[in-house]
Amino acid sequence: MFSQENEMGDFYVDVKVGNADWNEGIIEISGDQGDAWKEKTIELSSITNRNQRVRFRLRGITGDSWCSDICIDDFEIHGTGMGINSARM
Repeated sequence: MFSQENEMGDFYVDVKVGNADWNEGIIEISGDQGDAWKEKTIELSSITNRNQRVRFRLRGITGDSWCSDICIDDFEIHGTGMGINSARM
């Protein structure tokens, strides 16, 4: 999230475990974050166990400028103990 015009919006990662409601804003990022790569980690062990389906929802709200786009790169899931159906990612 980088904008030379300082008009960046907001980005959220929400998580849904099983049939429960969405846990909104597990990660919340607002405004210009600079042009260097940032790494964020979500620890899910406190809200899930190995037998539950986990869904991720990525939400971006653009800022007021035409150059306030948001992008995600190199998304990884670790420690599932099971295969991940990559066709559904």
